[in-house]
Amino acid sequence: MLALVETSVCFINGDEYSSFVTAFPSANSDVYDDYYYSDLDFFMNDVIETNKNIDTEVVLYTIIRGDTPDEYLIIASTDKAEDVPYRTAMPVRQNSPQIAGLEATVADITITEDEWGTWISACSPIHSPTQDSVGALCADFNAQLLEDTRRNVTMTLGIAFLVIYPAMIALVVFTTRSFQSKRNIAVK
Repeated sequence: MLALVETSVCFINGDEYSSFVTAFPSANSDVYDDYYYSDLDFFMNDVIETNKNIDTEVVLYTIIRGDTPDEYLIIASTDKAEDVPYRTAMPVRQNSPQIAGLEATVADITITEDEWGTWISACSPIHSPTQDSVGALCADFNAQLLEDTRRNVTMTLGIAFLVIYPAMIALVVFTTRSFQSKRNIAVK
């Protein structure tokens, strides 16, 4: 998660991103016709396409600070199923990786459930050349992969325990009997 956002954010020019957001203070049809928006959309979809080795649904999106402290605004998103409009306000939940991601690269493996499903998130700031944060690139990963991995690890460890524990008991019994019979032979 961290590698995806950290490497991808390096290809987003902070000045261009900031200029685009400033040029379009509200949603209108001109936003979607703008070259920068199209380029950003293409780039984020290309990142997802290039990372098909990630065996779960991934949604990339860029954000900026909201108009109030309890929200952030989505600027562009690869979630075509929901068709998230430009500058969609999203509420900030407690310990939100999106808000923290405006300042530093963060990942949160706490599973979040919303109307779109269950997710885990990672974000990395988009910096201007002066290292000011002008937004963040975030990735939401479908949490089903994490849940499946946890379940598989638990099952594998359980099976290993059930196989190894009796084998260890048998080994201890066999070894102690072997020592005991050698001791009985030595005593005679």
